[in-house]
Amino acid sequence: MASYANATRRAAIDLLAAEGKGGIVARLAGLPGEPAIQLALNGTGPVDDFAADIALSTDGAPRLTGKVGFGAAGSDLAAGQRVHLDLSGDIRPLFEPAYHDFFGDQSRLVADGRRFADGRLELSALDLRSSALTLSGQAAVGADGLPRRLRADIALGDTGGAPVLLPVPGAETTVTGADLHLTFDAAKGEGWSLDGTLAGFQRADLSLGEVILDGSGRIAPDRAGGTVTLAIDGLQAGDAGLSEAVGDRIDGRVVFSWQRGGALRFPVIVLSGTDYRLAGRAAVAGTGLDADVTVRAADLSRAARISGLGLSGAADLSLSGTADLTSGVFDVTLGGTGTRLRVGIADLDRLLSETTTFRAEAAGRADKIDLRTASLVTGGFSATAAGHVAQGANDLSAEVALDDLGRLRETLGGSVKAQLRLTEDSGLRRIEGTATANDPRLGNPTLNQVFAGQSDVDFAVTQQDGTILVDHLAFAGSRLSARISAAAGDPLELSIDARLANAAILAPELPGPVQVTGTLRQGAGYRLDLTGTGPGGIEAAFSGDVAADLSRADIQASGRLRAEVANGFIAPRAASGPLGFDLRLSGPPKLSSVSGTVTAEGIRVSDPTVFLSIENLTARTTLSGASAGLSFSGAFREGGTLAGEGTVSLAPGLDTDLTLTLEGARLRDPQLFETDASGTIRLSGPIQRGGRVSGSIRLGQTDIRVGTASLGSTRQIPKITHRAEPERVRASRARAGLTETQAQAKGPKTPMTIDMTISAPQRIFVRGRGLDAELGGALTLTGTTDNIVPSGQFQLIRGRLDILTKRLNITEGIIEMRGALEPYLKFVA
Repeated sequence: MASYANATRRAAIDLLAAEGKGGIVARLAGLPGEPAIQLALNGTGPVDDFAADIALSTDGAPRLTGKVGFGAAGSDLAAGQRVHLDLSGDIRPLFEPAYHDFFGDQSRLVADGRRFADGRLELSALDLRSSALTLSGQAAVGADGLPRRLRADIALGDTGGAPVLLPVPGAETTVTGADLHLTFDAAKGEGWSLDGTLAGFQRADLSLGEVILDGSGRIAPDRAGGTVTLAIDGLQAGDAGLSEAVGDRIDGRVVFSWQRGGALRFPVIVLSGTDYRLAGRAAVAGTGLDADVTVRAADLSRAARISGLGLSGAADLSLSGTADLTSGVFDVTLGGTGTRLRVGIADLDRLLSETTTFRAEAAGRADKIDLRTASLVTGGFSATAAGHVAQGANDLSAEVALDDLGRLRETLGGSVKAQLRLTEDSGLRRIEGTATANDPRLGNPTLNQVFAGQSDVDFAVTQQDGTILVDHLAFAGSRLSARISAAAGDPLELSIDARLANAAILAPELPGPVQVTGTLRQGAGYRLDLTGTGPGGIEAAFSGDVAADLSRADIQASGRLRAEVANGFIAPRAASGPLGFDLRLSGPPKLSSVSGTVTAEGIRVSDPTVFLSIENLTARTTLSGASAGLSFSGAFREGGTLAGEGTVSLAPGLDTDLTLTLEGARLRDPQLFETDASGTIRLSGPIQRGGRVSGSIRLGQTDIRVGTASLGSTRQIPKITHRAEPERVRASRARAGLTETQAQAKGPKTPMTIDMTISAPQRIFVRGRGLDAELGGALTLTGTTDNIVPSGQFQLIRGRLDILTKRLNITEGIIEMRGALEPYLKFVA
């Protein structure tokens, strides 16, 4: 109940508010245990000097009691209003038990303030005390809004020096101690001072060993200014990456000034750490901000962990511009220089040179940005961009240039330039561009010939409602050209036309052009029709349908090819002859959905590295389900035949059952041996996960030549590392089999088991340098392809040695394999 009598100017209040345990107020306030609450307010007196008693209790026990009063600041109401507050009590039950030590059994708040009619404010007394906190202060603000008197003294800590848990929301926060002192009194002068310390600040995501704050300056009726310094020591962030980037110490300094009618200026802003420094200036006038900031980072590796990149090097950054703090409108310029920058991504690091520079200029607001220019230059790479960015209405253009693709990878080469443009309007997004490459080198000598000279690419792609459409894609080179274009209308229809001027680039035996033409139509799904022709009777046709979601297909492929096409990729090996295929993909796009045949007839295959040539090779591969049935036969040029038959599963593991039969196969090395071999070799099991090689080989008459190079001491040529190797030199070494590919270096994932027998009952002849011997016997090879274990030997049947006009009978002779199949010969005469 409240009342006021106008005649006597007296007011009265008698208020009692209460709720039971678990009430709305206790629940919303988050009071521990949701106690019953009662608030009583009672008082009477003239409005010029009114006072009331206040009492707050929970569960029937008093928590906070005292007085609150208000009245005239002077002899009449026109002089202003005064407010007085004096409250005290044990408020610990209003907080979680963990905070009880902070408040203790008695907390008190005393405040006395006045607001004068002319706009002046005065806080003549402010005193707040608990077990861990002492705060006292005064303040006076003139009618012009400038302070006339300021005093604040804050002390926080436990008398025994133990950490104090602060009653703040969020993560648990403790401090060992804190002190802050602020003084200013215009009656005594214009100077103000500030000093403070914070020790032992701890929370889960941040800890500070010590913070020292210091400041001083002047406040006058029409101007103010000062300097504030900050030193943080023992800084440790909860995130290890952030802690490593920031370091354990930060020093800061801010100089500010203000003049009536002018801007609030910060001519000096400095923040520095172990290997970095931020320096700048700023000015705030109304809602406008004008700032310049520079950052120098001497060691970017400090930020490697937090960025997730292998950062290293140094960087100097600058940011300048203006902004409206209310509307968000801005106009900024960003620039920087990096020195020996690395990001831990090999392809990008090769692009970065000793110095990298970038610059960007942009204006606008959050929902619309005008990018006037953006550029990045490093070594032989440069990129520029400009345009407008807005929600649903973008128009961006970019240019990139790289003087040498070899900067990306050693096997690449040539220069490239590209222009790109992205536009978006009313949900329709379009990307178009052009690119030019000069003498691109792609790591393969054959492909390098195909793309030799200048190559140009022109394309345009649109996207709307999640659908991507290729308007056109064109490639024009001196030897290869291709174009994909879209016909106007619905449904979509793409025309495809590609031409290789001369197939002899791939296979010198096949001079003449190669042409591929066709269409791709969109209906309920996609309809594909492609045909291709080339020299030597090459022809191919692809036709069928593909589901709109690419989940199923029904495509027929048939035609004739020439084995010579592969020669550029298998050199120094070579193949020649016709190939035929008749295949069908029916079902999900995977190997188990492919059926049909691939045939070869009259093929010739040669490998000069092992002096091997196979002629009149006939082969047939039948695909069905996830399995391929193989059968082939052929003749060795030097004599003998081979034949093979079996199956290979196309499922993971490549489960195989393949048998190879040799009959009188003539094998030779002109400098070392000549023999003929007959027998069978079986390849079985999952060859990607091991598998097994087994069988037996019977050698016929075998001649081993012992030449000058076979005797005496020879030294192996040491491994040669090629640096800055020209591509033509590497290509020559590759054709000669003198380079190690990645696959060769790694070897099979799982070694295969070996169980082979090589027998030669007689007629192994060793001749040369006076030696003439006949041996016979058998070898067994076991173990794995990673660790072959040979056993057995070929032993002497008879022999002689002619030396210095003397003929000696050989009494002992063996040939055996040791270690990694290294031959060992021993003869005693």
